[in-house]
Amino acid sequence: MKKLYALVLLFTTLSILSCSKDKDDEILISNQEMVIGSWRLQEVVFTNAYGVSTTEDATNLMFHQYIFQSEGKLTSNLQALHEDQTPDGEIETTENAYSISADGKQITITSNRVTQTGDILRLGKTDFQYKMIIGTNATAEYHLKRIN
Repeated sequence: MKKLYALVLLFTTLSILSCSKDKDDEILISNQEMVIGSWRLQEVVFTNAYGVSTTEDATNLMFHQYIFQSEGKLTSNLQALHEDQTPDGEIETTENAYSISADGKQITITSNRVTQTGDILRLGKTDFQYKMIIGTNATAEYHLKRIN
């Protein structure tokens, strides 16, 4: 019985130690690193001051690409599309700046000397969602998909 107790204790100890070692070896990627790359705007959910929301599909009539780079540079490419998804005119490119808070919960975007800070709702390998306050008591929730 003592041998069985010793074996159970040994296996329990080994499993606890091996689990704690796994956590030490994990490589955690910050939101600052996760956002780097090219993203396409999929939809925008606008919510007015009364809580009424409308969703706009951003893929039907425009191609809007965001390129987040490691040094805080954000390039935005916008091109109108015909109904058959063929390009309509030239691509408009704007250079902006961004930063992500140390806790990874907020994003700040500066465009044309206007700075907005919003909440990061989701940031995964393939999707990115954040919410900004626009106007008086209204919000815009941006849904993006990784394209590279």
